[in-house]
Amino acid sequence: MAINWSDPAEVVRDSQVFVKTLIFFLGLYMWEVFFTIGFDWQVITRKKEFKWPMGFYFWCKYSLLLSIIGVNVASNITSEVNCQALYTFNQFAGNTAIGTASTLLMFRTIAVWSKNIYVVVPLCVLSMGQWGIILHGIVTIQSSWSPEAMTCIVEGTQPAWINAIYLYTMSFDLIVLILSTIGLLLSPGRSNLWQLLFKDGIVFFLIAFCSNLFPAVFSLMNLNAAMNIICSVPAATCSTIVACRSFVRLSEFTNKDVYVHTSMPYNTKTPMPATRSSHRKTGAEPIGVHITMDTYARHDIPSDEDRMSTPTYDLESGTDKKAHV
Repeated sequence: MAINWSDPAEVVRDSQVFVKTLIFFLGLYMWEVFFTIGFDWQVITRKKEFKWPMGFYFWCKYSLLLSIIGVNVASNITSEVNCQALYTFNQFAGNTAIGTASTLLMFRTIAVWSKNIYVVVPLCVLSMGQWGIILHGIVTIQSSWSPEAMTCIVEGTQPAWINAIYLYTMSFDLIVLILSTIGLLLSPGRSNLWQLLFKDGIVFFLIAFCSNLFPAVFSLMNLNAAMNIICSVPAATCSTIVACRSFVRLSEFTNKDVYVHTSMPYNTKTPMPATRSSHRKTGAEPIGVHITMDTYARHDIPSDEDRMSTPTYDLESGTDKKAHV
């Protein structure tokens, strides 16, 4: 038996499912925020140096939290409010969370390519296109107060713009992943940092792609107002979680001491005494892979060419760095 998605009773049932979905993802995302609050607190208390890409990280993480709270308020409120203003705020916070999630991934790719102008310019143009669609999508939902239902109801949506947001985001994330993968494959060495960037990039894309696929499909089907947006919050939540976790994982990785054991040929022209030297962290450090070595045997100073052979990538400053020995 075919379902009449336009039937008022069916719309009510779909709306109830939508409300329960919102409550579930509010709980899930609040758990995520509290679970990862340690990194945020280090930045707030200045134990970790603040760099401008962190602004996108904080906006991505907390704008989505405000959006989910706002949508839950709009769905469960029992006293009359300006529903359109509330939904506009929710769309603004939620859409910008989606945009900043893609921007965080773009920063990783720019760092991998060492700010190569032929990569930076096209990515920035594509990113501006995404932000243009996202900002226009803020006004795609019409809502009003229903005296009979005593709650805010969604009167209509613009499926074309909702489709554009998710399809463009999926395409942009795919392009970013391909460029990041090519950049990593062309880079010398296969360090732990390389593996982290490679695996996280693939995981991010797969989760983000699948997350954005569902709301795009439901919006294309255009069943009813509730079903058109039922997957929007889950998609934004999943994309934001993987983007923020990826950012934090790389930031924490590049602050750890990495012990590297290398075998270098002896150079009789520039001997070094058999002394014990150690490099210790003192105060704030620049983000990057810092190599800490304890040396007990006679060894040589590597040439400038050797020092520059293995690049490391700094997401927070959007650049690549050479290893500090």
